[in-house]
Amino acid sequence: MQTGNKPAVAAYVDSNGATKYAAGVKAAVTDGATVIYCKKDADMKINETGTNRTEALTNDLTIYANGADFDYGEIALNLSTAGANTLTGNVDIKVYDAKNIKIGGNTPADGVTWNIEMVNCHNEGNGTTDSNGEMILLSGKTGTVNATVTNCSVAKVDLGIYFG
Repeated sequence: MQTGNKPAVAAYVDSNGATKYAAGVKAAVTDGATVIYCKKDADMKINETGTNRTEALTNDLTIYANGADFDYGEIALNLSTAGANTLTGNVDIKVYDAKNIKIGGNTPADGVTWNIEMVNCHNEGNGTTDSNGEMILLSGKTGTVNATVTNCSVAKVDLGIYFG
């Protein structure tokens, strides 16, 4: 299966309920995906071209990575200032069996809750002064973020999990 000139490495259901395929997570998220299934052990990018991150999420997202390596790609939450409400409300993000994936951005607005669950995720950076390998990095003082990290590891990175 091809998507443009790139091989498809993920399947998802779009906002209209149709099954589609993507070469990266960003295209699926932009198309309204709430659940993404990655090809086993795929060399995965968040964005197949350009910056290796999604636009700021606007809905829940679950990724079944199946061992895919995301090459330090980022699932973006709130890319504006901390406390801004780019999401319409509470959001759940779940990532299973991923390598080198990051959830990052700024904290939600007061009264908004984000639940982040990461299971069997493993990140390894390039050194303790490098940001490659960070697993969760959120800045700000507003809203509520609940993070559950089960059987995950980070190594050779400046900050593994950080709430500023």
